[in-house]
Amino acid sequence: MSSIDEVLSAARGRDVAGDLRGAMAVLDATPAGQRTGAWYYARGTMALRSKDAAQAVTLFERAVAFLTVPIHNLGSGGGKWARPPETMVNELP
Repeated sequence: MSSIDEVLSAARGRDVAGDLRGAMAVLDATPAGQRTGAWYYARGTMALRSKDAAQAVTLFERAVAFLTVPIHNLGSGGGKWARPPETMVNELP
């Protein structure tokens, strides 16, 4: 398949048709370098539905890793990476 959107759409089509294993196979055929946060979320959801909680957690963690984006602290002019607030306790005024 040519794009990740097409892969996700094909997997969703199989899932809606009741073919969870087929949907997982479509996603699993995606080369690692083309997997996105949406891919990991979709595959994690399917792992959870197939009762593989450990794999689901791993996949959801990878999906969340795609959410880390640079943000700017305009007061200092420097850049910081978005991260959970509890890791910035010593940085609060």
